Amino acid sequence: TKFLGISQTFEHSEKWTKHLQDIIAWVRKEYPDIYVIGGSKNLYVTFPYDCHYYLTGYGENGIVELLKKLTGQPSNVVIQTVEEHGRMINLVTCDTHHPAYPCKDLTIKYENRDFIQPKEMLGLEFSRGCKFRCKFCSYNVLGVKGDYSRDMTNLTEELKRNYNEWGVTAYSSAD
Repeated sequence: TKFLGISQTFEHSEKWTKHLQDIIAWVRKEYPDIYVIGGSKNLYVTFPYDCHYYLTGYGENGIVELLKKLTGQPSNVVIQTVEEHGRMINLVTCDTHHPAYPCKDLTIKYENRDFIQPKEMLGLEFSRGCKFRCKFCSYNVLGVKGDYSRDMTNLTEELKRNYNEWGVTAYSSAD
C-alpha cells in the first residue's frame, strides 16, 4: 500500500469528521510510510484531515503524476506549499496544473472488489464544463467554448457493462 485516499464532496457531521481524523492519525502512526492524500473539488471539505497532500479539482491526471513522484518515477506534478488557516500544506491544484477536461471518455470501470450491488445508485458524468458564468456559481470550469460532453459510445458501453456485470439501473448525474 502506497497511499490512503480521502475524498468527499460535502462536509460531514462532527462525529464523522472526528472518526475519520482518528483513523488517519492511526494510519499515520502505525504505517508512517503510507501517504495520506485528500482530494475534492473543494479543498475545505478535506482540510480537517491531516493529509500529506491535498488535491483540488478534477484529479485524474494530478493524482497519477503525484503517485509517480511518490514512487520515484519521472513526474511533472506541480506541488505548491501554501498556508491555509495557519498551517502549511502540500497542494496540487489539478484544474490549473493538470487539467482533466475536456474529456471524451468519462467511463468509470468498477471491479469485483468494489462490491457493487444491483440497487446502488452510481455516479454518471456526461460532461465537464459549463458555457455560462452565473454569478452564484462556484464551479471552476466556466465559460467553455465548444463541446465538452462525453462520447456517447463509451456512455452506452458503461451503462451496458454496469447492468450486465452488476445489475445496476439507477444513476445520479455527477455533472
